[in-house]
Amino acid sequence: MAIDHIVFYGTLKRSTSNSLQAVLKNHLIYQGKCLLPGKLYDMGRYPALKKGDGSVHGELYQIVDDKVLALLDDYEAKDDQDASLPGFTRKLIQLLQPTIKTWAYYYDGELPEKALIESGNWER
Repeated sequence: MAIDHIVFYGTLKRSTSNSLQAVLKNHLIYQGKCLLPGKLYDMGRYPALKKGDGSVHGELYQIVDDKVLALLDDYEAKDDQDASLPGFTRKLIQLLQPTIKTWAYYYDGELPEKALIESGNWER
């Protein structure tokens, strides 16, 4: 079964500006808001998702052209301002709402509990 959806919860959401927005508009179709399982942490310039009990607010997108996944994997793999920080890895998850399988990016490093975003919603 091909996974044809991806979810964003931070700097790739429609309300943000980043270097990939123009590319994303050509490869993804916004489907609406969603809830994904996990915990969200504030890293300053961006949030980080980790597995755990909780829910995180995100945006769901349908993938029109799966070539975009390689671009996203590269974008998420490293911090462009601090190479010493871990990156993010794309994982297959089951959303809480709507109940579909989708791709999401999880942070590869350790995070302090004090950075936890209790609301599960990162808005800048």
